[in-house]
Amino acid sequence: MKKPVRMKKLKIILHKDKKEKVLRRLFDEGNFQLENVEIEGIEDKGKQSTITVEAMSLLSRAEEVRAIFAELGIKPETNGTPIEKVSVNEKTSEEILKEIAEKLNTLEENARNLYTRMHEIKDEREKLETQLQTLKVLEKLNIDYSSIREEYERKYVHIYMAIGSIATDEVKIVQQDISKVTTDYAFFSHPLSDDRSIVFIVAMKKHGEEIAFILNLHTFKPLDLPDEFKDFELSDALIEFKERITNLDLEEKKVFHRLKALAMSEEKNLNVFKELLEFEKILDEIMTLFGRTVETYVIHGWVPSNQVYNISNIIREESEGLATIETEDASKTEFPPTLVQNPRVSAPLEVITGAYGTPAYDEYDPTSLVSITFPLLFGFMFGDVGQGIVIALLGFFIGSRPTVDPTLKKAGKTIMLCGISATLVGFLYGAFFSIEGLFEPLWLSPVHAASTNMNALLGASLKLGVVILTIAMLANVANEMAHHKYAEAIVSKYGISGIWMLFGGAYMISKHGTDLGGIATDLLIIPLVILPLIVMFLGGWKIEEQPLMVSFVEAIFEGLVKLLVNTISFMRVAILAIIHGALSLIMVLIIEMMPPTTMGFVGKAAVFVIMNIVIIVMELFVAFIQTMRLHYYEIFSKFYKGTGRPFKPLGFIRKYTTVDKKI
Repeated sequence: MKKPVRMKKLKIILHKDKKEKVLRRLFDEGNFQLENVEIEGIEDKGKQSTITVEAMSLLSRAEEVRAIFAELGIKPETNGTPIEKVSVNEKTSEEILKEIAEKLNTLEENARNLYTRMHEIKDEREKLETQLQTLKVLEKLNIDYSSIREEYERKYVHIYMAIGSIATDEVKIVQQDISKVTTDYAFFSHPLSDDRSIVFIVAMKKHGEEIAFILNLHTFKPLDLPDEFKDFELSDALIEFKERITNLDLEEKKVFHRLKALAMSEEKNLNVFKELLEFEKILDEIMTLFGRTVETYVIHGWVPSNQVYNISNIIREESEGLATIETEDASKTEFPPTLVQNPRVSAPLEVITGAYGTPAYDEYDPTSLVSITFPLLFGFMFGDVGQGIVIALLGFFIGSRPTVDPTLKKAGKTIMLCGISATLVGFLYGAFFSIEGLFEPLWLSPVHAASTNMNALLGASLKLGVVILTIAMLANVANEMAHHKYAEAIVSKYGISGIWMLFGGAYMISKHGTDLGGIATDLLIIPLVILPLIVMFLGGWKIEEQPLMVSFVEAIFEGLVKLLVNTISFMRVAILAIIHGALSLIMVLIIEMMPPTTMGFVGKAAVFVIMNIVIIVMELFVAFIQTMRLHYYEIFSKFYKGTGRPFKPLGFIRKYTTVDKKI
């Protein structure tokens, strides 16, 4: 197991004009974790400038441009080629925002003009198409178009006439409402489309105002021909309408292609804008962590001890000597961030320890231990050569994909290690894709052992539990001694006394089994179990200064009972191995029941494939969860607190840009 990297605290006093240059370099280096400055006598804090507001405004505008493209179904074409980063000259925040604003103004104007024209074309075409459909209906019904034209001119003195469209499901409602106003009217309707119908209404002029009111209540759209069509014959109007619609279609395609070309050409720029703006926003937001005087800024942060000289040189170089730097070791009242540099092989298991908690700055990181115990326990629960290979390949596929999230990539590599372990244990069990007998097991078959030699299988699980619990308690001893708590390392329930009692109890059970009477009357129980229990009790009372009864109860229940329960909990390893074998046996029995015909062979193949998939998916989940449970409740509880905070240095992942030169 590894201890976290030693940290040094840097205290920097920096001239206000050099702050931005220094911070940009610290972001690039990625080895400086900024801390909130709290110093007596320095009450002023750094404040965010207008940079954050301006950056957020520009980000919002850039997203609005993207939304325009997305609304029209325009997406950037990706052919899988690596992203070519744009080289940018590093400038001041004000210069960057000004340059982006100018470019975004032009892009936004072009996009909005084309977008607006697209909607104008759409609205105009919909209107023309509705009018065209209406005229087509009039043509079919031989309604004199000139009569309608005369209505525009004369408006009839005594006759009210309305022609237009309404929703089809409201036609009858409109007709019923009109009949309530007058019975002297003519009403005609005809479908225009799936949801609209043309209506032609003639009534006395005195009822016109009320009928118009009814129509307005039912989304009536009157036939409103452009002025230039009023003198057209019906046939000529139909031709003109069709020609205008065709021209609008052509214009729409041209505008769309222009928008698409704009989206394709500006996609890279939008990504660059977003990345640069997000960086400037972060750079401005961290100002609130600084202390401030009239001419200087006070900056505090943590740096790995092997990077102190490098970081200090960067600060001196970028500040041109206008900075003072002090280094300090962490005091007992401080909680430095934790940075653990695990070996490449065990690093994927950080996803397991990290889910439990980050190691404290002064405790060992158990990832190296977990890289052995986790695959080992999983393998004994899920021992199968063929299925183990499938799991290993699945984990390799997830863990090797470059686009996968780093945490998921670690989980994939963890699954790969578990699959390798399951494959190796599969040789011990003699199982290959749930079939036993293809080769002799190097140890035993869990299913056969369940009926012939159950004690051997359960005993092996308990012995494995004793070994792993002993390792966990030795890790606790190492932690206590690293803190110079030598007495606690001996008397603690998870220290030397705990190991003493664990081995003593294991020996008594191996000797007498479940014969409680034999265990109680065996004189060896005194040195092997009772004596370490007394040491725990006295240690809790005298050394840890617990109340007498609290120390007694903790020694009995937290020591004796909990260690017994923790050990018994490892029986789940054998039980899950038996369940895995039982599922495999069910598959074999189903296959053997099928007849030796062509369809039977097809059925056998189908059962073999389906059952193996079911077993892999189900047992992978169950075995993984149970292995995590053993670590979190039985193993970690002995020595690992996980109360630390991870080292999060200043840094910014640049996906679309590279910095060409400094300010």
